Amino acid sequence: MRKIRIAVVIIFFVLLVLPALFFNRDMDRELLWENRTVRAFPRTSNLIETGVRTYFIRVEDWLGDNVGFKKAAIFAHGVLQYELFGRIPNTHILQGEEGQLFYVNGNVNDPQTIPPEEQKVYGSAEYIEMILDIWDTLSEKEIPFIFAAVPNKEQVYPEYYPGEAMASPEASQLALVAEELAQKYGVGVVNLQKAFLEMKADKPPLYGNTMDPSHWNELGAWLGYLEIMKEVCAQAAGVKVLDENDVVLEESVEAPGPDGTQYGYWRGDETVYTPKFAGGAHFEEVFSYYGRLLDRHEDEFMKGGLTEDDLAEWGFWGRAWHYRNTESGNDRTLLIIGDSYTYLFAYKYFAESFRDVYVIQSDNLYFQDMVKMAIEKSEPDIVVYELVDRMYQSAQEIHFLQMMQSAEQ
Repeated sequence: MRKIRIAVVIIFFVLLVLPALFFNRDMDRELLWENRTVRAFPRTSNLIETGVRTYFIRVEDWLGDNVGFKKAAIFAHGVLQYELFGRIPNTHILQGEEGQLFYVNGNVNDPQTIPPEEQKVYGSAEYIEMILDIWDTLSEKEIPFIFAAVPNKEQVYPEYYPGEAMASPEASQLALVAEELAQKYGVGVVNLQKAFLEMKADKPPLYGNTMDPSHWNELGAWLGYLEIMKEVCAQAAGVKVLDENDVVLEESVEAPGPDGTQYGYWRGDETVYTPKFAGGAHFEEVFSYYGRLLDRHEDEFMKGGLTEDDLAEWGFWGRAWHYRNTESGNDRTLLIIGDSYTYLFAYKYFAESFRDVYVIQSDNLYFQDMVKMAIEKSEPDIVVYELVDRMYQSAQEIHFLQMMQSAEQ
């Protein structure tokens, strides 16, 4: 009996110590399966600002982000939930027809998924005002501006969406905003929802499923690039546009496993189609910067290629990248204001078309005059503002915070 007790104590000690031994020490790491960055240990100076309770909540969040075997634990939990109860343990994921997974903001009754007859374009006037302010700034400099509205997965594949969430291709708030920008104000607009609905019947899936149902896949990013470049060429001459001869569509199978998953369980193999550059990529990264946008009291954790003087000059708190392609065949510069659909996927295709491409995360709009600063520093020949429909609500919140910040000054 004594040996059993000793063995139990040893096993318990090992289980307790192992996560600590494999504790994440790489603060440059991004949690791709949760689409965010790891939390840094909160500064002790935050005790005064936030109070003891909030401070230790942040300590717990830091431990939860960096504890060893986190991905494996999430994966195991997802497998058990699915195998035993047939459900996916994530409130942001809905399981639709034929095993299709869909990402939702909040819950199925949010404004993104209610029937169009009950829908209002919440805060559209204020948001349109923000877009027009950017457009006015560019018009003064005679710089073309394009607004690219990207649909959610359910707005392209509503036939697979679960019945409890009333999805409809017409229920896109962002598409309504894009329509008003184009028809009332004359802004150059790319409506990718319309384009994808027309082409989906003849194409492999354009959005991820079990691997990543919250984004378009590489094929969707490629086709989105082609659609946006049609409007780019209509407004700016001398730009290189890639075509089907520049890429090779590679078919591969993603096997089940915890690496890369953000939802706990891949229920089977997923066939993906990835465009690869036929002659290899020609662009190079000049700098990349990942900042802690939502908590300015935390240290930034990656600023490859940027000095402290660069940061002071550019003023970035969110994510920003600069790519250069000396073999583009032109001297054009593109500035893209975009979300993860751009900076995780589509950026590479644009980087092959221009000499210089600057990408700044759309959340940079939180900071006063951030876009105007990026325009001044990058000196673009054309600006594209890409936004996916599910991020429309976040963009409105950023605009509200910006107005509050201005009011306090």
